[in-house]
Amino acid sequence: LESTITLINDLRAQKEHLTIRLDGNAQFELTQLLSFLNALEKKCGPIRSFIDYIEEPFFNYHDYYLFQKLSLIPYALDESLLFFQDSLDQLPKKCFLILKPSLMGISKGFELIDRNPHKVIVSSTYETATAIRPLLYLAALNTLTAHGLDTLKFLPKHLGIDVDHFSLSF
Repeated sequence: LESTITLINDLRAQKEHLTIRLDGNAQFELTQLLSFLNALEKKCGPIRSFIDYIEEPFFNYHDYYLFQKLSLIPYALDESLLFFQDSLDQLPKKCFLILKPSLMGISKGFELIDRNPHKVIVSSTYETATAIRPLLYLAALNTLTAHGLDTLKFLPKHLGIDVDHFSLSF
């Protein structure tokens, strides 16, 4: 908590209107997350003004439904999106969807962007140079948001592409 508070305050001191996406990595129970957010608000100011969403906060899926009733902070579904894919219409309007086409398929990616473009973030999962191109195409269809295509930095140079040259052209 303290390192998160320090990081957020340092970032906001450098760029006042910065919005932040937190990743819970399915580590929280509902009461833990509410306490965490309360502590952030005490030390960093009104959190709704700088938190874009919290990605995958809960390890208990039931907590997602309770959280939407108790908090104004949006959440994002990433890996757990697979469990909700048959009931996406029941998710709250403020919910973001982190789309990993390598897990759900490109067709599902097109469908989700068509249905709700401003809440879909295209994300990568260590795709190689040839596999990243469809993700870049999906991201280009949805220019309303910033996407998460930065896992290339973890690949050996010969498998990835230079991130300075992200392009759909060859």
